[in-house]
Amino acid sequence: MKDHLGKSFGLTIAFLIPGMVALYALAYFMPELRTWFGLVSERPTTVGGFLFVVVGSFGVGVIVSGVRWFLCDRFLAPQVSLNTQRRREGETEAAYQALIANHYQYYQFYANTSVALAWLFLCWLIANDPGWAAALQRLVFLAVAAGALLLFAHDAMKKFNRKALQLLGSPQRETSA
Repeated sequence: MKDHLGKSFGLTIAFLIPGMVALYALAYFMPELRTWFGLVSERPTTVGGFLFVVVGSFGVGVIVSGVRWFLCDRFLAPQVSLNTQRRREGETEAAYQALIANHYQYYQFYANTSVALAWLFLCWLIANDPGWAAALQRLVFLAVAAGALLLFAHDAMKKFNRKALQLLGSPQRETSA
C-alpha cells in the first residue's frame, strides 16, 4: 500500500499539478475547460467535471513534460541514465527507485511547473490584452517564480546525480542520436 501511495504521489507532483496549470491556461480559449474547472458554471462542479480535469491534467502534464525535456533537460540533464545498463537487483533496485521518488520526480515537478507557468502567462497575455503595466507586473512575478522553480529543479537533479553515482558507479551520459 505504501509503495502504491508513494508512486501515486510522485506521478501527481510530476505530471498532474503542472498539467492542471497548463490546462487552466487553455481555459482562456476553450469555454468547455472553464466549465470543467467550474469557473463559469452556476452549479457546483460535478464529479464528471472533476474527472475530466484530472485526466486532462495528466495528459497535458505529459505534454508539458515533453516541452520541459526539450527546453530544460539539455541544461539540467541527468548525468546518470535513468535506463542504466548496470544491472540493478534487490536492495540496489529499491534504493534506485527511492532516488527517483525522492529527487527525480521533484525535479520533474519543479521544471514542469516552470514551463506550465510560462504557458499560463502567454495564454493570459494573448487572451486579455492587459496593457504593458499589468503584463510587466505578471512577467516579473513569472520570472521570479520560474527562476526559483528552476533553481529547485537544478538542486533536485544535483542530488539525484550525486546519490545515483554513489549507488551505481560511473556516470553514463544520455546521448541523443
